[in-house]
Amino acid sequence: MPALLESQHVRPRIDEGAVAAIVVDEYGNVLEATSGAAAMLGFEPAELYGHGLSEMAAEGWSWVVRNALLRLVSGSADPFDLLLRGRSGRRTLVQMIPRPLIRNGGALQYLIVWLEQGSASSAPPPSTESEAELRRLAYGLLKTHEVERGRVASELHDGVGPLVTMAKFMVEDAIGRLARGAYSEASTLLLSTVARLRDALADVRRISTDLRPSSLDDLGLLPTIEWYCRHFTEAYPGVRVTCDLKVDEDTITDDLKLDIFRIVQEALTNIGRHAQAQEARVILAHAEDQLQLRIEDDGKGFDVALIRRGEPNVMGVGLHSISKRVDATGGTLLLESSAWHGTVIGASWALTPAPVPQLQPQELDSRGA
Repeated sequence: MPALLESQHVRPRIDEGAVAAIVVDEYGNVLEATSGAAAMLGFEPAELYGHGLSEMAAEGWSWVVRNALLRLVSGSADPFDLLLRGRSGRRTLVQMIPRPLIRNGGALQYLIVWLEQGSASSAPPPSTESEAELRRLAYGLLKTHEVERGRVASELHDGVGPLVTMAKFMVEDAIGRLARGAYSEASTLLLSTVARLRDALADVRRISTDLRPSSLDDLGLLPTIEWYCRHFTEAYPGVRVTCDLKVDEDTITDDLKLDIFRIVQEALTNIGRHAQAQEARVILAHAEDQLQLRIEDDGKGFDVALIRRGEPNVMGVGLHSISKRVDATGGTLLLESSAWHGTVIGASWALTPAPVPQLQPQELDSRGA
């Protein structure tokens, strides 16, 4: 087996002795392992390198790994239980706590810490009902990602591609006119080419903004939400959207800003596609020591009790994605709805109090003087 990867990243190597932890890529292949993790399975750390996490799972548990990896890729970092099978055949039930890592070059990998729950030589696999539900949601997330990739590919092919091709032919035509001495015609043609390239650049910027709004980094969360609400009303002119954003943006961490925007984006998209609403409202405000987000609509609503009872095929991918984002950021999900009485969906997060400045001894002396 190759030696463990040396540290070429922003983080030191994970080997902390007795701590059981591994680093995997998005496919679950082991890139690094601590001696504690390897010893739990009866291996040396280097022997785990390149092996898939699903290979370490006991019979009937590999699907748990697949679904956990799908959730990680979609942005969720929920802990999950896994029954591991060691070299000797010994089985150990562990809780796995994943955290995303961004390495140099932008590659997304995951640190997974193992907490041993005990030895289980014949632990039963998870219920088939839970497996079916996770498979449905995992498939839904994959389908959503594929639809988004298809949309981007279609816009590049049908929008940007023809504009660039047209500009290419116009430049070639202008070169031919210059060769014949028709300088005025060539100049007019090149000016038209600039206009076509400007249109292509606008399309590229629009597609890039849909993937991740640059205004989120350049202007902040509040202007980005207001921009998206205007963009939404253009796409769904039958829904009037108002924004009520009464927060101090400096109190919101940068990591949370992206998740808040994605929740607003997902909620409004659901309203536009499914709610049959005429009005929607986005509210972001401080309430005591909490940050509260609410997206309200006056649409047809749904039966929240079915979701709380865990009825299959009720929670759609959009709502599931919002729930996972709220959980992953330590928030509390807000969900209220009833048939034809609208829906309220949102979340609340505890605000971290600002540290109280501590006076140095010399400052105390000067004030006393």
